Amino acid sequence: MGLDMYLEGEKSIWDHHENGQNLKLEILKTVGLEHLLPTIQFVTVKIDLIYWRKANAIHKWFINNCADGIDDCRECGVEMDQLKELLDICKQVKANPEKAEELLPTEEGFFFGTTEYDEFYYSDINQTIEDLTRITTDPKLEKIWFTYRASW
Repeated sequence: MGLDMYLEGEKSIWDHHENGQNLKLEILKTVGLEHLLPTIQFVTVKIDLIYWRKANAIHKWFINNCADGIDDCRECGVEMDQLKELLDICKQVKANPEKAEELLPTEEGFFFGTTEYDEFYYSDINQTIEDLTRITTDPKLEKIWFTYRASW
């Protein structure tokens, strides 16, 4: 058990999209449901973009900034601007470790891991910088619906 966290991306493919019918057919074939193509209006593809484990400071940021402070394991929507904001905060923490507690504080919780500002904390910061840089600079991800969820 522990705090497992996911940033997911979701995109729906409709017939009116360029190659929409072909994309839908390929997706349906992958799951063995190609016979449903004539009756399916759209297909939604959901992918895990980032996975964190016990990165409680990152979790706290998502809860406070995207989930109205409510931590109940529900999905919450995340805007690209919010991802860029988190990326900026992580970069500030990396450049100024003495400000970590102020900029991106840890959070206690059941199976949330350590609340120390140690090598695990900074490993999560570095991973988040790497992953969010990839996501926020990819023009193909500009039209993706992002969600965050966690479970423990």
